[in-house]
Amino acid sequence: MLAEAETNLASLGDAPEAEGRMRLALASAERALGQGASARVHLERTLALSLAHPGFSWRDSARCLELLAELALEDGDGAAALAHAGRRTRLASAEEGQDSEDARMAREFEEGVRQRLGDEQE
Repeated sequence: MLAEAETNLASLGDAPEAEGRMRLALASAERALGQGASARVHLERTLALSLAHPGFSWRDSARCLELLAELALEDGDGAAALAHAGRRTRLASAEEGQDSEDARMAREFEEGVRQRLGDEQE
């Protein structure tokens, strides 16, 4: 079923929002099935679409960054996890302001990534 959905992505070339939403759903399913590499490809494409097209919310980009950070943690790539988490924090702060609830939650997520990395090194 996932392979069939992936073949339908080509037909969505003129509909970036639909492509992004389908890719996000595929990434979630593939991650749940332990297919992190495939999920990452879909998340990276969705992130690019969400940053380039006005039909997406900044929250779509933030969600992709969060999932990419989690995948990086699962792969043991702490540098990538921190980079994605930090980018998510900067995005939330830029869109909603440093003192916003969204920025606070992004900072907490970033701190959680740092803590998980610290716990792994002990």
